Parts: sequence; structure tokens; C-alpha cells
Amino acid sequence: MCPITIQSITLHPVALPLVEPLKTSFGEEPYKAAVIVELITDKGVVGWGEASVETRPGYSPETMGTALHVLNEFLVPLLVGQTIDNPAQVPALLRSVRGHPLAKHSLEAAVWDALAKTNDMRLADLFAMYAPEGHQSRNRAVVGVSIGIQPTVEDTLAIIQKRLNQGYRRIKLKIKPGWDVELARAVRAALPDIMLMLDANSAYTLDDAAHLAQLDELNLLMIEQPLGHDDIYQHSKLQPQLKTPICLDESIKSADDLRL
Repeated sequence: MCPITIQSITLHPVALPLVEPLKTSFGEEPYKAAVIVELITDKGVVGWGEASVETRPGYSPETMGTALHVLNEFLVPLLVGQTIDNPAQVPALLRSVRGHPLAKHSLEAAVWDALAKTNDMRLADLFAMYAPEGHQSRNRAVVGVSIGIQPTVEDTLAIIQKRLNQGYRRIKLKIKPGWDVELARAVRAALPDIMLMLDANSAYTLDDAAHLAQLDELNLLMIEQPLGHDDIYQHSKLQPQLKTPICLDESIKSADDLRL
């Protein structure tokens, strides 16, 4: 593996209007915001990364403002000038800064990209080198799309059909109390064969277990983050009460969280 030496890192904050505003259980997001990382090596190779932060601390405590501050003041100085031949070196180099996983991810992603380009490899093949055996690229992926809360079931079905026509095969619907079971039943009745999942963005409590169990009849791929955004324990209590798998998102911030 040919190493890279990081010569410079430039940050590009962006906020692009979404084609359709994404409404979730905690509000509406009109923009796709991010901090784009441009990493340049001493050989002129450019690697790109992204901190998928938002303009306000809704999904995550990190925002455009916090990411730019932490990256500029603390994280970027730790990487500039470093020679790296293994992308797994990056977390160790950034370990002195606690938290801020989205900001850290943007730098790590840029290193992966630059290493792949330096070694004339596809990024997927570089990933496979560090994955367990049997995880080589299959040269294709089933692509999914997230659809926000809509005014009516009919509006939801129209957007789902639009996305299916565009080639998306996994459909994820945002839900909240009062916009969940009946919505999912109507979608499943209209489109019985699609790969369907729901995302609650922490809108429920453990007391809602019996209500959420009604979703078991609908052959869902999963229910994402039904309980608290930082909770693992209560989710472990909820899962035995459901047949539908629970997916954790917001509450998984590290490999150690995943081990729990």
C-alpha cells in the first residue's frame, strides 16, 4: 500500500435546498447541509469527505458551526503533515479530541478516498481489504431512499411510486405518534411487495410497545430508532416485545456502542 502524506485540508460548508423538504418527528429540514472536506496529498491527489451535519442540533448535537470550529481548531491540525499508509490510523490520530464523530468521519473518509486514488483502487475494493473475508464488492448495491412525513397517505404513495420509478428499492418512511400504523398499513396494502421500513427518530417511549407491536403484521425490514436518541438499554427491553427488528442509528456512535 503506497502511503499518503497530507499536505493541506480545506473545508467547504454547503447548504443545498432539498428537492422535497424532509419532515420528521422532530421538525422539517429544508436543506441538505454538510461540511465538505478537501484533502490534498504531497503528490497532488485529492481526497473528499463529508461531515453530514445540519444547521441546528436536531438529529445530532453537531452542527455546521460546531463542525467547522472543531475541525479548524483541533482536528485538521492533527492530520496535516501526517504520513498514512492505513486508514485505520486516523481514529488513533484524532483520539485526543473527544466526541464529534461526524466531524472526525469527514477526515477519515477523505483519507480513505485519497489512499484509494493513490493506489489506483476503487474505494469499494479498499474497504474490502479491511473487512472480514467474504465482503468483497459485488459491483452493485440496492439503493434506498428516506421519505419524510407527508400531508396525506395519498401524497406518501405518490412519492413512493416516484422513487420506485427512479430505481430505489428500499423505502424508508418517517413516522411519529398518530402517523404510523395506519400509514404503514395503507402503504403495505397498496404496495405489498416493496422492501419497507420505518424511522421514528426517537418519537416513542417504552410505554408504546403494544402500539408498535401492531406493525409486526406488515413484514417490515426494520423500525429505526423508536426510543431515545441516546438510549440503548430501553431498546433492548423493547425488542423482545416486537417481531420486527429494531435498528439503532442515533444512539450508535462508536464500535463500542455496537458491542453493547
